[in-house]
Amino acid sequence: MRLTNSPRRPAIRRRLMLGIAVTVLATIWLVVLPAVAKRPAVRQRVEWLKSEGIDPSAMYYTELDRMEWILQQRRAEELAGRSTGFPPATIQPTGE
Repeated sequence: MRLTNSPRRPAIRRRLMLGIAVTVLATIWLVVLPAVAKRPAVRQRVEWLKSEGIDPSAMYYTELDRMEWILQQRRAEELAGRSTGFPPATIQPTGE
């Protein structure tokens, strides 16, 4: 006699789904993202950000719209010989 509602069946299915989810995330993290990072456009953007004193790994999505304004302010202050009091690699708070 075969039992179709065995208590082991849901546990096996959950483990299988967890294994699939971990495999998909690992593939994205270890294969897809490094491949994207090697693309010339992405590499140029990262190098530009680093040359402007911005750590691309520390950026938040809320800073992206204000980034150009922040860079213009920094350039204007540098040209005027003023210092913001922040180290060059620090993005100033926007006050929003």
